[in-house]
Amino acid sequence: MDLVQEATRILKSGPVLVTGANGFIGRNLVGRLLQRGADRVVAVRSGGRRLTDIAPSLRIVECDLTDADRMAARIAAIRPAVVFHLAARVAAGAPPSEIVQTNVVGTINLLNAVKGDFLRQFVYCGTGSEYGAGSGLSESAPLRPTNMYGATKAAGHLAAHCFRRTHDLPIVSVRPFTMYGPWEPPRRLIPFVCCSALDGLDIPLTPAEQERDFVFVDDAVDAFVRMAAVVASDEVEAVNVCSGVPVKVRDVVTEIVAQSGGKGRPQFGALPYRAGDARSECGDGSLARRVLGWSPQTSLKDGLRQTLNWMDGHRALLKELA
Repeated sequence: MDLVQEATRILKSGPVLVTGANGFIGRNLVGRLLQRGADRVVAVRSGGRRLTDIAPSLRIVECDLTDADRMAARIAAIRPAVVFHLAARVAAGAPPSEIVQTNVVGTINLLNAVKGDFLRQFVYCGTGSEYGAGSGLSESAPLRPTNMYGATKAAGHLAAHCFRRTHDLPIVSVRPFTMYGPWEPPRRLIPFVCCSALDGLDIPLTPAEQERDFVFVDDAVDAFVRMAAVVASDEVEAVNVCSGVPVKVRDVVTEIVAQSGGKGRPQFGALPYRAGDARSECGDGSLARRVLGWSPQTSLKDGLRQTLNWMDGHRALLKELA
Protein backbone atom coordinates (compact mmCIF):
# COMPACT_ATOMS: atom_id res chain seq x y z
CA MET A 1 0.00 0.00 0.00
CA ASP A 2 1.51 3.35 -1.01
CA LEU A 3 1.58 6.44 1.22
CA VAL A 4 -1.46 8.11 -0.37
CA GLN A 5 -3.56 4.96 0.02
CA GLU A 6 -2.41 4.55 3.62
CA ALA A 7 -3.20 8.20 4.40
CA THR A 8 -6.67 7.80 2.90
CA ARG A 9 -7.26 4.68 4.99
CA ILE A 10 -6.22 6.47 8.18
CA LEU A 11 -8.36 9.49 7.37
CA LYS A 12 -11.37 7.18 7.01
CA SER A 13 -10.68 5.38 10.29
CA GLY A 14 -12.38 7.92 12.56
CA PRO A 15 -13.17 11.60 13.09
CA VAL A 16 -10.70 14.07 11.57
CA LEU A 17 -10.31 17.32 13.53
CA VAL A 18 -9.03 20.48 11.84
CA THR A 19 -8.25 23.46 14.05
CA GLY A 20 -8.13 26.79 12.27
CA ALA A 21 -10.47 25.35 9.64
CA ASN A 22 -11.79 28.79 8.75
CA GLY A 23 -8.32 30.03 7.82
CA PHE A 24 -6.59 30.10 4.46
CA ILE A 25 -4.87 26.71 4.70
CA GLY A 26 -7.73 25.25 6.74
CA ARG A 27 -10.40 25.96 4.14
CA ASN A 28 -8.34 24.40 1.38
CA LEU A 29 -7.42 21.39 3.51
CA VAL A 30 -10.99 20.73 4.66
CA GLY A 31 -12.16 20.81 1.05
CA ARG A 32 -9.51 18.25 0.10
CA LEU A 33 -10.34 16.00 3.07
CA LEU A 34 -13.98 15.90 2.00
CA GLN A 35 -12.91 14.98 -1.54
CA ARG A 36 -10.78 12.19 -0.08
CA GLY A 37 -13.77 10.78 1.77
CA ALA A 38 -12.39 11.51 5.24
CA ASP A 39 -14.76 10.25 7.90
CA ARG A 40 -16.64 12.80 10.01
CA VAL A 41 -14.57 15.95 9.46
CA VAL A 42 -14.83 18.22 12.49
CA ALA A 43 -13.89 21.84 11.94
CA VAL A 44 -12.86 24.09 14.81
CA ARG A 45 -13.38 27.69 13.83
CA SER A 46 -14.18 31.11 15.17
CA GLY A 47 -16.53 33.03 12.93
CA GLY A 48 -15.75 33.89 9.32
CA ARG A 49 -17.09 32.99 5.89
CA ARG A 50 -14.73 30.45 4.34
CA LEU A 51 -16.68 27.34 5.36
CA THR A 52 -20.17 28.54 4.50
CA ASP A 53 -20.51 26.64 1.22
CA ILE A 54 -19.34 23.29 2.66
CA ALA A 55 -20.73 23.63 6.20
CA PRO A 56 -23.52 21.03 5.64
CA SER A 57 -20.81 18.39 5.11
CA LEU A 58 -19.03 19.22 8.37
CA ARG A 59 -19.51 19.08 12.08
CA ILE A 60 -18.50 22.57 13.19
CA VAL A 61 -17.57 23.41 16.76
CA GLU A 62 -16.66 26.78 18.23
CA CYS A 63 -13.85 26.58 20.73
CA ASP A 64 -11.07 28.80 22.03
CA LEU A 65 -7.90 26.72 22.28
CA THR A 66 -6.70 28.83 25.19
CA ASP A 67 -9.68 27.60 27.25
CA ALA A 68 -8.13 24.32 28.44
CA ASP A 69 -11.18 22.86 30.18
CA ARG A 70 -13.57 23.54 27.30
CA MET A 71 -11.05 22.21 24.82
CA ALA A 72 -10.61 18.99 26.82
CA ALA A 73 -14.38 18.48 26.92
CA ARG A 74 -14.66 19.01 23.15
CA ILE A 75 -11.88 16.54 22.40
CA ALA A 76 -13.36 13.94 24.77
CA ALA A 77 -16.64 14.17 22.87
CA ILE A 78 -15.01 13.98 19.42
CA ARG A 79 -12.21 11.43 20.03
CA PRO A 80 -10.43 12.33 16.79
CA ALA A 81 -8.36 9.73 14.97
CA VAL A 82 -6.43 12.46 13.15
CA VAL A 83 -5.78 16.07 14.15
CA PHE A 84 -4.51 18.76 11.80
CA HIS A 85 -3.51 21.63 14.07
CA LEU A 86 -3.55 24.75 11.91
CA ALA A 87 -4.98 27.35 14.30
CA ALA A 88 -2.51 30.19 14.89
CA ARG A 89 -2.26 33.91 15.51
CA VAL A 90 -0.40 35.38 12.56
CA ALA A 91 -1.33 39.06 12.55
CA ALA A 92 1.69 41.32 12.23
CA GLY A 93 1.85 43.84 15.04
CA ALA A 94 -0.26 41.79 17.46
CA PRO A 95 0.96 41.93 21.08
CA PRO A 96 3.55 39.17 21.66
CA SER A 97 1.59 37.93 24.70
CA GLU A 98 -1.46 37.27 22.51
CA ILE A 99 0.60 35.42 19.91
CA VAL A 100 2.14 33.27 22.65
CA GLN A 101 -1.26 32.49 24.17
CA THR A 102 -2.66 31.18 20.89
CA ASN A 103 0.37 29.59 19.28
CA VAL A 104 2.07 28.12 22.35
CA VAL A 105 -0.45 27.84 25.19
CA GLY A 106 -3.26 26.86 22.81
CA THR A 107 -1.08 24.16 21.27
CA ILE A 108 -0.16 22.75 24.69
CA ASN A 109 -3.83 22.70 25.72
CA LEU A 110 -4.70 20.76 22.58
CA LEU A 111 -1.83 18.32 23.10
CA ASN A 112 -2.98 17.66 26.66
CA ALA A 113 -6.49 17.00 25.38
CA VAL A 114 -5.49 14.38 22.79
CA LYS A 115 -3.53 12.10 25.13
CA GLY A 116 -5.87 9.19 24.49
CA ASP A 117 -5.85 5.84 22.74
CA PHE A 118 -8.10 7.22 20.01
CA LEU A 119 -5.36 9.32 18.36
CA ARG A 120 -3.66 7.86 15.29
CA GLN A 121 -1.93 10.99 13.95
CA PHE A 122 -1.39 14.60 15.00
CA VAL A 123 -0.09 16.90 12.28
CA TYR A 124 1.33 20.14 13.65
CA CYS A 125 1.41 22.98 11.13
CA GLY A 126 4.55 25.02 11.57
CA THR A 127 6.15 27.44 9.13
CA GLY A 128 9.35 27.97 7.20
CA SER A 129 9.72 31.13 9.29
CA GLU A 130 10.85 28.93 12.18
CA TYR A 131 14.27 28.79 10.53
CA GLY A 132 14.68 32.51 10.02
CA ALA A 133 16.68 33.77 7.06
CA GLY A 134 18.47 31.49 4.62
CA SER A 135 18.31 29.50 1.41
CA GLY A 136 18.25 25.74 1.00
CA LEU A 137 17.08 25.38 4.60
CA SER A 138 16.72 21.72 5.54
CA GLU A 139 14.81 20.27 8.49
CA SER A 140 18.10 19.88 10.37
CA ALA A 141 18.83 23.62 10.19
CA PRO A 142 18.80 25.47 13.55
CA LEU A 143 15.60 27.34 14.42
CA ARG A 144 16.52 31.04 14.40
CA PRO A 145 13.27 32.92 13.73
CA THR A 146 13.32 36.66 13.14
CA ASN A 147 9.71 37.41 14.16
CA MET A 148 7.34 36.42 16.95
CA TYR A 149 5.16 34.30 14.69
CA GLY A 150 8.12 32.13 13.71
CA ALA A 151 9.35 32.04 17.31
CA THR A 152 6.01 30.87 18.72
CA LYS A 153 5.53 28.29 15.98
CA ALA A 154 9.00 26.94 16.75
CA ALA A 155 8.04 26.78 20.44
CA GLY A 156 4.84 24.93 19.52
CA HIS A 157 6.86 22.44 17.46
CA LEU A 158 9.25 21.80 20.36
CA ALA A 159 6.33 21.35 22.77
CA ALA A 160 4.59 18.95 20.39
CA HIS A 161 7.62 16.72 20.07
CA CYS A 162 8.24 16.84 23.80
CA PHE A 163 4.71 15.39 24.14
CA ARG A 164 5.54 12.82 21.45
CA ARG A 165 8.53 11.56 23.41
CA THR A 166 7.09 11.70 26.93
CA HIS A 167 3.59 10.41 26.10
CA ASP A 168 4.40 8.25 23.05
CA LEU A 169 2.03 10.25 20.85
CA PRO A 170 1.99 10.00 17.03
CA ILE A 171 2.99 13.60 16.20
CA VAL A 172 4.60 14.96 13.04
CA SER A 173 5.25 18.55 11.96
CA VAL A 174 4.91 20.14 8.54
CA ARG A 175 6.67 23.41 7.69
CA PRO A 176 5.11 25.16 4.70
CA PHE A 177 6.99 28.06 3.20
CA THR A 178 5.21 30.91 1.34
CA MET A 179 1.86 29.51 0.32
CA TYR A 180 -0.57 31.37 -1.92
CA GLY A 181 -3.83 30.69 -3.72
CA PRO A 182 -7.63 30.75 -3.26
CA TRP A 183 -9.01 31.88 0.11
CA GLU A 184 -5.85 33.77 1.10
CA PRO A 185 -6.60 36.90 3.18
CA PRO A 186 -6.73 40.02 0.99
CA ARG A 187 -4.31 41.91 3.23
CA ARG A 188 -1.47 39.55 2.27
CA LEU A 189 0.93 40.27 -0.58
CA ILE A 190 -0.37 38.21 -3.48
CA PRO A 191 -4.12 38.88 -2.99
CA PHE A 192 -3.36 42.58 -2.39
CA VAL A 193 -1.36 42.81 -5.61
CA CYS A 194 -3.96 40.79 -7.56
CA CYS A 195 -6.87 43.00 -6.51
CA SER A 196 -4.91 46.23 -6.97
CA ALA A 197 -3.74 45.12 -10.42
CA LEU A 198 -7.25 44.10 -11.49
CA ASP A 199 -8.50 47.54 -10.44
CA GLY A 200 -5.66 49.35 -12.18
CA LEU A 201 -4.47 50.95 -8.94
CA ASP A 202 -1.10 52.10 -7.68
CA ILE A 203 0.53 49.30 -5.68
CA PRO A 204 2.78 50.65 -2.90
CA LEU A 205 5.49 48.13 -2.05
CA THR A 206 8.87 47.74 -0.42
CA PRO A 207 11.85 47.50 -2.80
CA ALA A 208 10.68 43.85 -3.00
CA GLU A 209 14.12 42.33 -3.33
CA GLN A 210 13.24 39.66 -0.73
CA GLU A 211 13.42 36.08 -1.93
CA ARG A 212 10.68 33.64 -0.98
CA ASP A 213 9.87 30.00 -1.67
CA PHE A 214 6.36 30.08 -3.16
CA VAL A 215 4.05 27.03 -3.09
CA PHE A 216 0.55 26.89 -4.54
CA VAL A 217 -1.90 25.91 -1.80
CA ASP A 218 -3.42 22.99 -3.75
CA ASP A 219 0.03 21.39 -3.87
CA ALA A 220 0.62 22.15 -0.19
CA VAL A 221 -2.57 20.47 1.02
CA ASP A 222 -1.61 17.35 -0.92
CA ALA A 223 1.51 17.20 1.27
CA PHE A 224 -0.62 17.76 4.40
CA VAL A 225 -2.85 14.82 3.49
CA ARG A 226 0.17 12.57 2.95
CA MET A 227 1.50 13.54 6.39
CA ALA A 228 -1.38 11.57 7.91
CA ALA A 229 0.54 8.38 7.10
CA VAL A 230 4.05 9.44 8.19
CA VAL A 231 5.40 7.52 11.17
CA ALA A 232 6.56 9.90 13.91
CA SER A 233 10.18 9.58 14.99
CA ASP A 234 13.20 11.59 16.07
CA GLU A 235 14.57 11.07 12.55
CA VAL A 236 11.52 12.62 10.88
CA GLU A 237 10.09 15.27 13.18
CA ALA A 238 9.28 17.88 10.55
CA VAL A 239 8.93 17.97 6.77
CA ASN A 240 9.34 21.10 4.66
CA VAL A 241 6.66 21.93 2.11
CA CYS A 242 8.53 24.03 -0.39
CA SER A 243 9.68 24.31 -3.98
CA GLY A 244 13.34 24.83 -3.13
CA VAL A 245 13.43 27.69 -5.65
CA PRO A 246 14.06 31.25 -4.38
CA VAL A 247 12.01 33.87 -6.24
CA LYS A 248 12.17 37.63 -5.72
CA VAL A 249 8.96 39.24 -4.55
CA ARG A 250 9.51 41.88 -7.24
CA ASP A 251 9.32 39.19 -9.93
CA VAL A 252 6.07 37.79 -8.53
CA VAL A 253 4.50 41.25 -8.51
CA THR A 254 5.63 41.88 -12.08
CA GLU A 255 4.14 38.55 -13.23
CA ILE A 256 0.78 39.26 -11.58
CA VAL A 257 0.56 42.71 -13.15
CA ALA A 258 1.42 41.29 -16.56
CA GLN A 259 -1.20 38.53 -16.27
CA SER A 260 -3.84 41.05 -15.18
CA GLY A 261 -3.35 43.10 -18.32
CA GLY A 262 -0.73 45.52 -17.07
CA LYS A 263 -3.17 48.04 -15.59
CA GLY A 264 -1.73 48.12 -12.08
CA ARG A 265 1.25 50.32 -11.27
CA PRO A 266 3.78 48.79 -8.85
CA GLN A 267 5.57 51.41 -6.75
CA PHE A 268 8.67 49.58 -5.61
CA GLY A 269 10.39 51.33 -2.71
CA ALA A 270 7.31 53.28 -1.62
CA LEU A 271 7.31 51.38 1.69
CA PRO A 272 10.16 50.36 4.00
CA TYR A 273 10.97 46.76 4.75
CA ARG A 274 9.26 45.50 7.90
CA ALA A 275 11.37 44.84 10.96
CA GLY A 276 12.37 41.18 11.04
CA ASP A 277 11.56 40.69 7.36
CA ALA A 278 14.20 38.17 6.24
CA ARG A 279 15.85 38.85 2.90
CA SER A 280 15.62 35.17 1.97
CA GLU A 281 13.46 32.28 3.19
CA CYS A 282 13.86 29.25 0.97
CA GLY A 283 13.69 25.59 1.90
CA ASP A 284 15.17 22.27 0.89
CA GLY A 285 12.45 19.92 -0.30
CA SER A 286 14.49 16.72 -0.53
CA LEU A 287 13.00 15.14 2.61
CA ALA A 288 9.46 15.66 1.31
CA ARG A 289 10.43 13.94 -1.92
CA ARG A 290 11.92 11.02 -0.01
CA VAL A 291 9.36 10.60 2.80
CA LEU A 292 6.16 11.82 1.14
CA GLY A 293 6.90 11.21 -2.52
CA TRP A 294 5.86 14.85 -2.91
CA SER A 295 7.02 17.87 -4.82
CA PRO A 296 5.06 20.87 -6.13
CA GLN A 297 3.18 20.13 -9.34
CA THR A 298 2.01 23.68 -10.14
CA SER A 299 4.42 26.14 -11.71
CA LEU A 300 4.53 29.63 -10.22
CA LYS A 301 3.18 31.13 -13.42
CA ASP A 302 0.21 28.74 -13.54
CA GLY A 303 -0.44 29.08 -9.80
CA LEU A 304 -0.52 32.86 -10.07
CA ARG A 305 -2.89 32.63 -13.03
CA GLN A 306 -5.27 30.40 -11.08
CA THR A 307 -5.03 32.70 -8.06
CA LEU A 308 -5.68 35.82 -10.12
CA ASN A 309 -8.73 34.22 -11.76
CA TRP A 310 -10.08 33.13 -8.38
CA MET A 311 -9.58 36.57 -6.88
CA ASP A 312 -11.30 38.18 -9.87
CA GLY A 313 -14.31 35.89 -9.44
CA HIS A 314 -14.64 36.39 -5.68
CA ARG A 315 -14.28 40.12 -5.17
CA ALA A 316 -17.32 40.48 -2.91
CA LEU A 317 -16.17 37.56 -0.75
CA LEU A 318 -12.69 39.03 -0.44
CA LYS A 319 -14.20 42.18 1.05
CA GLU A 320 -15.83 40.01 3.73
CA LEU A 321 -12.53 38.23 4.41
CA ALA A 322 -10.63 41.50 4.84
